Amino acid sequence: MIPAGHKLELVKSKEATHDTDGNVQYYICTVCNKVFKDDKASEEIALEDTVIAKTGHDYGSLYKNDADNHWKECACGSIAEKETHNFNEWVVVKEATESENGLRERTCAVCGYTMTEEIPATGTGAGEPSDPEIPDEENNSTDSDNNDNDSPQTGDMSEITLHLLLIVVAAVGVGVTFTIIKRSKRIN
Repeated sequence: MIPAGHKLELVKSKEATHDTDGNVQYYICTVCNKVFKDDKASEEIALEDTVIAKTGHDYGSLYKNDADNHWKECACGSIAEKETHNFNEWVVVKEATESENGLRERTCAVCGYTMTEEIPATGTGAGEPSDPEIPDEENNSTDSDNNDNDSPQTGDMSEITLHLLLIVVAAVGVGVTFTIIKRSKRIN
């Protein structure tokens, strides 16, 4: 039986989460604001005794990762310890040959993420040199059509237009100079 003067209201229990406190079930008197353990108001308790502390995030020890970062993640989706990878030195897994690409990799020292990268082949292929009289099957040319020989290429043809323009300007300048000299000789 509820003591006279009390009007009790049930506060249902609520589980604690990562971010918020929970509580046990209890009763509160809407008249005097006292908190009771049961619906008969037989045992008064402090409001602090009803609180179930939040559990906090459980990030565990395993890392999640992508190509740039690693982090720890709680089941609720909260992220902690997000950082860029701390890669070790590259290690060649497969050497490149003249005709086949190789492979190298490096691993993050923190989370174990492995990045791989292809190593280009070192040449065009193994085999005997082709006969200069027979067209090359790959580019359909002969060695006589190809300027790729053992002699180094000289000259820079990338600015030929600029060079031709300078030659024309210089020629005009010389012509103007001679015309001025000729006229000055006639005047004197």
